[in-house]
Amino acid sequence: MKERTGCKIFHALKAYASFATFPMMSRYLDGVCASGLNEARLGYEEFKKEVHTFSAAYRGKEINAILTNKEKLHTEVDITCRDKYSQIRKRLQMLAVRSLIYIFLTKTAFAIILEYPISLYLFNEARIVPIIINSLFPPFLMLVILALIKLPNDENTQNIYQRIIDIIDKDKTYETKVALLTKKSKAKKSFLAFGFTIFYSSTFFITLFLIYQALSLLNFNIISQAVFIFFISVVSFFSYRIKGVTNEYRLVEKDSAFTPVVDFFFMPILSIGKFLSTEISKLNFFIVIFDFIIEAPFKLLIEIVEEWISFVKARKEEIV
Repeated sequence: MKERTGCKIFHALKAYASFATFPMMSRYLDGVCASGLNEARLGYEEFKKEVHTFSAAYRGKEINAILTNKEKLHTEVDITCRDKYSQIRKRLQMLAVRSLIYIFLTKTAFAIILEYPISLYLFNEARIVPIIINSLFPPFLMLVILALIKLPNDENTQNIYQRIIDIIDKDKTYETKVALLTKKSKAKKSFLAFGFTIFYSSTFFITLFLIYQALSLLNFNIISQAVFIFFISVVSFFSYRIKGVTNEYRLVEKDSAFTPVVDFFFMPILSIGKFLSTEISKLNFFIVIFDFIIEAPFKLLIEIVEEWISFVKARKEEIV
């Protein structure tokens, strides 16, 4: 094989490996910072499996045969992507259940400990309608958002395959361009950047003011309004993180025409949700509940259902 072709294969492999490995590394490091020792250990085991799958050190003997044969390459990409999509589906299910249970538990605690008694103490009344809305709307919003999340499909697999082909056959910059790692220089703040900062900051006040006006029309007192904003922020942040899981292996993200408008109103909510989630994650009480009481039985149930589906599918194939 010519040295030129070998160089292309090397860079294609490097790009393909980095494509899958770096998101895993980022997620693992985030988990170490945000969770306890047990979560960090589980994340490390998952990270090792991911690196093993994509690493050239483990698959060096197969690389030349795969990358020089388009049919083999397409088959390998398809198999690998299907495996990754299956892992994403399982993680999505687990994250969705954890988030819903978290919202349910914390909302119940808020209603019993804070919202109802404090409203009764400060305002001599506890309005039932706001409490019901605060109890039902956040889980409903989470379910709607989860239903709208789409997993990567065959089109994404084809995009990954085509990108690898482009690297091997067309993108000559991978052979000649040298990447230099330099220290990031401090960006000079221009007048335009300052204006954008002011505009972005104003979105917090605009969004919160609109929410305040809408809730006031529904006779929410200040306590119920604070609880509503708290849960909407947390739900939005959890949904954003869950959606990010589905984008780990998505090569091209498609934004709709309404994305800028949605970002304008939801970025403040996401920022608040991130702050609240980070602070609450320091409390290990909920982590213990999730890991040992809720997640373990649910994970076992998922595995049993998947095994049953595989068993039924195998029996059907035998009949055919």
